[in-house]
Amino acid sequence: MDYKSNALESYEQHNLVDAMREHNHGLQCWIYTLVLHQYLKNRLADYSYEKHIGGVKYLFVRGMGESKANNGVYEIKPEFSKVEQLAKLFIA
Repeated sequence: MDYKSNALESYEQHNLVDAMREHNHGLQCWIYTLVLHQYLKNRLADYSYEKHIGGVKYLFVRGMGESKANNGVYEIKPEFSKVEQLAKLFIA
């Protein structure tokens, strides 16, 4: 989970996707996921990506409120196969 304070025109999903791309938060998401995956893989004997990784959430705090559920929240769970491919590139 990461908090963002970006001032956006609106906090609908399409604007959150644009902000994620514009500010390279997607790259950050993959790095965070890969690091957590490797950490848990080394620390938990019964580690399972599906069981232990809940995904990544970016909370655009200026857009969050009670008026609309999940407004200002961008979430994704990268595919396990892609995380494993990325791990092979960076982890020896």
